[in-house]
Amino acid sequence: MANAFSGARYTVTRKERSEDERPRLAMLRISISQCRGAAHTSAHTSAHTSAALAPPRPARTDPVRDWSAMAKPRVVNLDDELKKVPALKREHVDQLREWVRKQPHLPEVPDHQLLLFLACSDCLMERAKVTLEAHYTIKTHAPEFFGHRDPLHDDIQNILNVVEMAILPEPDRKGHRIFIGRLANTDPAQYNFIAAVKAMQLVIETSLREEGATPGYVFVYDQRGVQLGHVARMPLAAVRKYLTYIQEGLPIKMKAIHLVNMNPVGERFLNMIKPFMKKEIYNLLNFYSGGYEGLYEHIPKSSLPRDYGGTQDTMLTLHHLQKSKVEAHREWFLKEPTLRVDEARRPGKQQNAGSVFGMEGSFKKLELD
Repeated sequence: MANAFSGARYTVTRKERSEDERPRLAMLRISISQCRGAAHTSAHTSAHTSAALAPPRPARTDPVRDWSAMAKPRVVNLDDELKKVPALKREHVDQLREWVRKQPHLPEVPDHQLLLFLACSDCLMERAKVTLEAHYTIKTHAPEFFGHRDPLHDDIQNILNVVEMAILPEPDRKGHRIFIGRLANTDPAQYNFIAAVKAMQLVIETSLREEGATPGYVFVYDQRGVQLGHVARMPLAAVRKYLTYIQEGLPIKMKAIHLVNMNPVGERFLNMIKPFMKKEIYNLLNFYSGGYEGLYEHIPKSSLPRDYGGTQDTMLTLHHLQKSKVEAHREWFLKEPTLRVDEARRPGKQQNAGSVFGMEGSFKKLELD
């Protein structure tokens, strides 16, 4: 099979996998009809994807703790953020807020959100406007991912027993926050791609509310335990929608995507979604097979969970703590889906799912006043 990832970085280590290593997941899946070609040669192998999601692991043992008592909701303060990012001025926030108020179709955007759009755009006003517009428009037209966001809903609670995910306590050497995800239950029948994406978004947005502007984010997706059956549960249309959001409307600086325990099925899937990936995102991909030595070149052991040869708590412990943090922000996530665009009031041509996620969708072509 021709390798479409010759431009990306692929590292194979010799460290053998120990029996107790838990499986992990990846991110996006595609329709089973497009995976059957791989089934003849590697139906027994694992597979998974890039910019999006999920964690693995079978036997789960963790001390009983009152996780809710360990996570108290906090939201960044405007004054503190202005001190943290010298290039960001109060007048920038005021200017962007005033522009939003003049757009009849946009919701009233909280200050902590305005800060994020400015920070991820290097305080370039027009770029911040484009990202803000894309953020709320895409969320409006992808309700399967961004509607009904109650962290206590059965779909979210169930998927968090199937995947483990967390923003790690310690950033990398450059101050980038680190998201890590993997499978906890490797049975494909238990995996729900839509719910997994929803859960990952809750984790990311909780971090943004608590951390505010950061130098960037690094994503680690562990492919161990991912099978053809998982990929079959990733509808290509849904994958494309979420990739659109990641590339157009997610208010962060994405610095790297590390896919560990990569395998042939994962490569095949990435080849399938490559046409939907921007070159800038594709170039962030790093692949590793058979160990974590290559990962240590980018992320210090002091930032990683013990499961990955690091010094932090176990992935399961960090997952529980992250879950409690998300639930602490439940009130916000119940309200957040009201912050959507009103297409009936949009100046000019109204948008729909076809125009946003189809061939004609391009936020860089939007006319911004």
